[in-house]
Amino acid sequence: MSQRIDFVRSSLPSSEQLILETVEETTHGVVLRVRAKQEGNESVERIGQILSMFLDDSIADSVPFGEVKGRAFGILERAKFTRAAEYIGAHGFDTTAIEWEFVASFTLSFKQHLRPLLLQLPFPSHSEDDNLMEAVAFLRQCFDNGESLSRYSFDQMPKAFIPQG
Repeated sequence: MSQRIDFVRSSLPSSEQLILETVEETTHGVVLRVRAKQEGNESVERIGQILSMFLDDSIADSVPFGEVKGRAFGILERAKFTRAAEYIGAHGFDTTAIEWEFVASFTLSFKQHLRPLLLQLPFPSHSEDDNLMEAVAFLRQCFDNGESLSRYSFDQMPKAFIPQG
């Protein structure tokens, strides 16, 4: 298989060979980043297990720290534990980013369910000059016209309803 790929590659013009090499390098880089992220996620999960040992009532206070440390390194090898601890120490946890990441995971569901509701349900307002109603009207107009919000720049969208501070 490798010989066939090399033959095909050698028959390509040099500009296409360069493109192919760039694609291969980029793909390799993406694979490495995905593996690193998976390793990082696994390390964070295991650090959670290690931290839960401090709350585990089945571990007596009289257990020597060396034994607890040994259990911790049984859950996550020392080198990975060190890297994860250094990363957490340097970056901490951005809880807001984690919360928004969680919300973003529901984007498709929001899109599937909120758009039809927005188009069908009446939204009465007590005030004629209501910033939220201005935003709802903007969204309805977009969706009625079959337009995606990605067609609009952030500057074009109503924002007055967003609380400041």
